[in-house]
Amino acid sequence: MRQLALSIGVKAEQTFDAFHVSAENSVAVATIQAMVQARSDESQILLWGENGVGKTHLLTAACHAASEIGSRITYLAGDNLNDADALVGVEDSDLVCLDDLQYLANQSQESLFHALNRCRESDTRLLMSINCLLEDSAFTLADLITRLHWGPEFHVQPLRDDVLHDALEQLLMARDLTWNDDVVPYMLKRYPRDITQLRCCVMRLDEASLQAKRRITIPFLKTVL
Repeated sequence: MRQLALSIGVKAEQTFDAFHVSAENSVAVATIQAMVQARSDESQILLWGENGVGKTHLLTAACHAASEIGSRITYLAGDNLNDADALVGVEDSDLVCLDDLQYLANQSQESLFHALNRCRESDTRLLMSINCLLEDSAFTLADLITRLHWGPEFHVQPLRDDVLHDALEQLLMARDLTWNDDVVPYMLKRYPRDITQLRCCVMRLDEASLQAKRRITIPFLKTVL
């Protein structure tokens, strides 16, 4: 049994409330929330999509939500999935989140295959992510791919321009920053259109603005970022 330490590897600000939901992702988010809160019959969900669209945010948000209701959680990401004992006993958790399955090594595929079987037998809920369609992945174990198809699969879509604009403004407002009108369009044009990276940019701007006691302008932004 492993209760996730939310301070390790999971960002405190990545909650469902902080996830900017576009119409394209609304069903995925609602389905995840229902599963985490045991309000649906779903016990396994797979998210796929390019890097930066918010898959890790949704897995993290699921961990936070499950923790709030006292669920036992296991969260494993990236190359940690390949540790020899990483998947041992995961079925004793109420919720298992496996992030970035594309990093699963060939020799670890069988371990995941057996872990999925054990989780299904113990009614453990599974939330997983990968950066591509399963058929385009490097997985060679056909039975593993079959089991990863057991539950609903959602393509997490990037935020549309209007939603991303509003999301960036909300990030700035959440930190009580003041900025010129041309700052947000400039950031969306010049910096990665990735809400996670934009959040990091805003955090850096917040620190620099506090020290310099300045509002955010394009010249100031250039000196900071």
